[in-house]
Amino acid sequence: MPRQYLLLLAALALGGCAILDDLSGGGGEALTDPMIWRCEGGASFRAQILGNENARIAAAGHTYTLPRTGPGARFAGSGVTYVERAGQATLEGAQGGPYRNCRR
Repeated sequence: MPRQYLLLLAALALGGCAILDDLSGGGGEALTDPMIWRCEGGASFRAQILGNENARIAAAGHTYTLPRTGPGARFAGSGVTYVERAGQATLEGAQGGPYRNCRR
């Protein structure tokens, strides 16, 4: 296999690790595994609930750490709101949206 293909494969593998690091590193211990939400219109994002009452959201190359703002799974901060309810989620104010009618 030519060297440039090996370098490309290595770069892709490391890029995937960076996304997981963004979701699991810092800001408290993970309470849930990352959840991938697929939304109407083809948009998607990842969410993870952290043990310190925060949600870490990765959407369109941006990562947001949002504090819990109400009962249940409602998190908001800096103009971004993530709500999960009855097996559906919405994400408002994040890059790459809108994220509506999202399901795992």
